[in-house]
Amino acid sequence: MFFIVPLFLSVALGMSPIETGVRLLPLSLSLLLAAAGIPRFLPGANPRRIVRIGILALIAGIVVLIASLEVGADASIVFVPMLIVGFGIGAMASQLGAALAGSTLIAALTASFLTGIEQNPNVPQQMKDQANVNLAAGAPFMSNADVTAQMEKAGVPADVQDDVLAQNVASQIEGLRAALSILAVLGVVSLFFTGRIPNKQPGSEPAPA
Repeated sequence: MFFIVPLFLSVALGMSPIETGVRLLPLSLSLLLAAAGIPRFLPGANPRRIVRIGILALIAGIVVLIASLEVGADASIVFVPMLIVGFGIGAMASQLGAALAGSTLIAALTASFLTGIEQNPNVPQQMKDQANVNLAAGAPFMSNADVTAQMEKAGVPADVQDDVLAQNVASQIEGLRAALSILAVLGVVSLFFTGRIPNKQPGSEPAPA
């Protein structure tokens, strides 16, 4: 999440580092409140239950973000998911004492982009072949400004540039959704490994006679 959301804000939406940081504040605040508040106000809470609630909150925040991601979405879509995710991480951190995913995102983005370019009749076959050769091993997550600069340098016609830019935007969203979906699945799987977490706080049981 700490990788994917800033990538969406800074690259897909072109926000500055400061603007990106401001959009992440809800996550930081809810994380801090949960991590500090749960031990303070619920000192005897069942650790296993708190961790499971935290994981479920994390999954819920990811699902809300996936549902909001679409071409044309603005930065406002991250506010509620960041609050929910921050609470989930904070809840887990409050019990565990400590709180993924670059290659998966890049692979999903590249595959989506190549498919879209291959199916676009307005893109010359020579460009399609070159894209398959150059991007088959993976490609960086690029903003439209960077893509435009590269195409202008290569002398790509304006009408083809428009089609490629549209596909770049669509591929960014698809790649982000794929990476977030994997995080959600990992969150669900992690629930099955919480059974060994104690269900009582350390030191809450009376010492044996």
